[in-house]
Amino acid sequence: EPSDSARWNSGGTSPSSLKREPSDSARGQALAGQQHAALPQMQSGATHTHTGTPAPGGNVPPRPNEGVLKPGDPRNDVSERLVAFLFLSALMLSALIGSVLVILPCALLLLPLPLAPTRALYRYIVNTVEAAWFTYASALIETVARVNMRISGPGGGPRLEGERVAVLICNHHSRVDWLFLWPLACRMVCAGRLKIALKEDMKKFPFFGWAMQAFQFVFLARRNRTLDLQRIERTLSYLAHDRDEPLLLLIF
Repeated sequence: EPSDSARWNSGGTSPSSLKREPSDSARGQALAGQQHAALPQMQSGATHTHTGTPAPGGNVPPRPNEGVLKPGDPRNDVSERLVAFLFLSALMLSALIGSVLVILPCALLLLPLPLAPTRALYRYIVNTVEAAWFTYASALIETVARVNMRISGPGGGPRLEGERVAVLICNHHSRVDWLFLWPLACRMVCAGRLKIALKEDMKKFPFFGWAMQAFQFVFLARRNRTLDLQRIERTLSYLAHDRDEPLLLLIF
């Protein structure tokens, strides 16, 4: 076997020109030294706001927790909390009245009768309650919650002129973006024909789940594509062909 010096000379590289990787212990000591050096700066109260550029020192500080309301935040005001309470209370109370006092008695009285006129009357009552509730909820959103809606598009916004069946596809960017689609449906004069594709578990909710089933919403398992497509096709076929009802299907 050649010696170490012979091997280095045959490769044309000297041992002094090679850089050795630091060991794990050396990396840990260097990291601890950096943290110890940064500790006095944190204790001195110096902070940096994240604006997309690195702070002095080359490190980008973590973003603050945007979901926590801090003291002084306008959303933490007592009046804002009162508005939120009134909005949610009015929304829930109206949903309970529509599902328990209107839809449930009509279902118990009309659905057991195997007559086409009684089924048609039940569907008419349910569609009327749906249109009234979505219109009322949209009014709460724009008045009590003070949400300014601006809808743009050809002709001032989307219209379903002559279209009996339409599909509205939306991105799900936040937890409450679906609320703003109700005023959109009202502006499109489709509050009574709005059908929403939801998670299957939501139909088990007391009162609200019953109302959503009466509204003929589509409940998707999201685990079986074939089954979900069959449910969508069955609902659209029943409403558009059997009932001859116009509908706007909302899918996230």
